[in-house]
Amino acid sequence: MNRPVPAAAYRWEYSGGTVELAASPTGLLSFRPAAAVLSYPHWGERSEHYDPANCGYGLAEATDLLDEALRQLAEYLAGARRDFTLPYELHGSEWDLRVWRALLRIPCGTTATYGEIATALGNPRAARAVAGACGRNPLPVFVPCHRVVAAAGLGGYSDPGGLPTKEFLLRLEGAL
Repeated sequence: MNRPVPAAAYRWEYSGGTVELAASPTGLLSFRPAAAVLSYPHWGERSEHYDPANCGYGLAEATDLLDEALRQLAEYLAGARRDFTLPYELHGSEWDLRVWRALLRIPCGTTATYGEIATALGNPRAARAVAGACGRNPLPVFVPCHRVVAAAGLGGYSDPGGLPTKEFLLRLEGAL
């Protein structure tokens, strides 16, 4: 599977390392790591955007999208926004894409289990496959994999920040 090349990306240093938010001219591509939200707004000065093709195509559109994503992320973390209204450019297997679209339908402040998502997708035995797709989510927080929990507890969270990040996001949304 080919990975998309971003037209623009912003990088910051934060207490846990480096956070990156990347976009194409048509959608947000990636946000890593989600644990960075724990120290927002204490991220350092963002690096300049870059254009890997060195041709400028789509750079302004992608940069505008990144700026809007940051504005919405700040509102979300301040408790003033519950849903993101951004275009996403998601790349993954057909299963991953189906799971990620299902995640986008989980309302803020609520959770669903891995099994419930699997059942809604027509494969009730695929709870582990749902968990795997959540772990491959390139846009944690924006595509809310943190809202998916195990039948008997929180389950996991594959971001480097692990469960503390998931708990933070669920508390922020009033789901814990």
